[in-house]
Amino acid sequence: MALGKLGRRGGFGSLGALGTVGYIPQSQTIFAAMSPAPSASRKYVIDQTVRRLVNAGIWTKLSALWVLAAHASAPSLINWVAPGTNNLTAVNSPAFTADLGYKGNGSSSYLNPGFTAAPAPYSQDSACEFAWIYQPSPATYAGEYYFGSFRSFIRQGSSGGGGVDFALTGGASDQTYGNASYLYPFVAFSRVSSAGISGYGSNTDGSWGKQSTVANVSAGTTPSDFKVLAQGQTAGAVGGYSTAGLSIVGFGGGLTDADAANLQQAMLYYMQNVAEVPVSSIAAWGDSLTSGTGASVNNDYLSQLSGLISGGRTLYNGGVSGNTSTQIKARFLVDTIHKGWITLIWAGRNNYTSPTTVKADIAQMVASLPSGARYLVLSVINGDYANEYVGQTDYNTLVQLNADLATLYGARFVDVRTPLVAAGAPGGSSPSATDYAHDVPPTGIRFDQIHLLDAGYAIVAAQVYAKIAANGW
Repeated sequence: MALGKLGRRGGFGSLGALGTVGYIPQSQTIFAAMSPAPSASRKYVIDQTVRRLVNAGIWTKLSALWVLAAHASAPSLINWVAPGTNNLTAVNSPAFTADLGYKGNGSSSYLNPGFTAAPAPYSQDSACEFAWIYQPSPATYAGEYYFGSFRSFIRQGSSGGGGVDFALTGGASDQTYGNASYLYPFVAFSRVSSAGISGYGSNTDGSWGKQSTVANVSAGTTPSDFKVLAQGQTAGAVGGYSTAGLSIVGFGGGLTDADAANLQQAMLYYMQNVAEVPVSSIAAWGDSLTSGTGASVNNDYLSQLSGLISGGRTLYNGGVSGNTSTQIKARFLVDTIHKGWITLIWAGRNNYTSPTTVKADIAQMVASLPSGARYLVLSVINGDYANEYVGQTDYNTLVQLNADLATLYGARFVDVRTPLVAAGAPGGSSPSATDYAHDVPPTGIRFDQIHLLDAGYAIVAAQVYAKIAANGW
């Protein structure tokens, strides 16, 4: 399904004619609990989401499902599985945004379901937890809890590497049973036995599925004082307050791999058809320059770009070290999740000496985007290699490739090479007479011969931000 059909972009309203469809009983119960009531078009999307969960056999496995990305704050707090039972209460005013969800303040605000004994079917050896995280906590705030209790939780990765830590009916709140870099926005964890936990999230190729199974012996379910945007701790205490933004949270009994995949599809359907998240979200595709080799934590160009843009942005970093434009294209074309996001393509560094191939690969990527897609193509940069100095054959090939890309993509082309080189000019941010004479980015903003330091990635982020701002994205 193309993400172009999202709420504020016009697709959502077109569903209004379907509002008279007969709703299943579970959906009717949800609608009756919502005040203000959802529109007919929104009812249709909610009903279709619930039908997906019911038909896949997942609905009866859920203890609670809180869809925070609702049309108003009161409906966002309803437990869809059993409206009126274990609804959330907002504590200390977490920030609500319609069709997006809630964001914590990192010090006192959270959402409280109010129970101290988690309802069935959640149990010691059969449990799941999941969250749609529209704005992850910064890595500098490692340990912020997206959702959880003493025994089960999802939180910002404690290593500061941008992943998540998790526990599920485990032994102690401060144990880390994994710190995999599950890629946002939707992550899920499931236990179907006492032996281990399976984790699910986005892969680098944009697909979604099981990442790993972590060996871990279950220990119990109590205390199970769950909190959202924080952690319910022992003796009624609350801690681990989050600055993250959440759109969906839930938990229940154990899920199979097929269940987890069906759950993700149902949540993706809802978010594609109602929420604003993908409209403003950003997906960056590329090689090690995109993944951020040489940058400190959260200072790759995509993370720095997000810091320049006001409001919550979900980020997808599709940078894989060593990828040629052809390998980037292969991952890009099979992606089914991020096509409607603002798309940044930085390809060709690892095969710029085959410029015809680079141009063809980028053209195929752009052609696969939905109509009206918002995308930018970044220029290829040269490094401190003798064959890439000004006047050399490979230098001329690279510069001509950039000129061709500028002609092909016009206002969608972002020249990042020129301002990087300019940093080494007399009076630049990192003067280097030698590098400037070679027409390469200066040593002071480089990690090695080609990769950048934080300051270099900041220059790239600024150039991309200028284009995004000019386009009103």
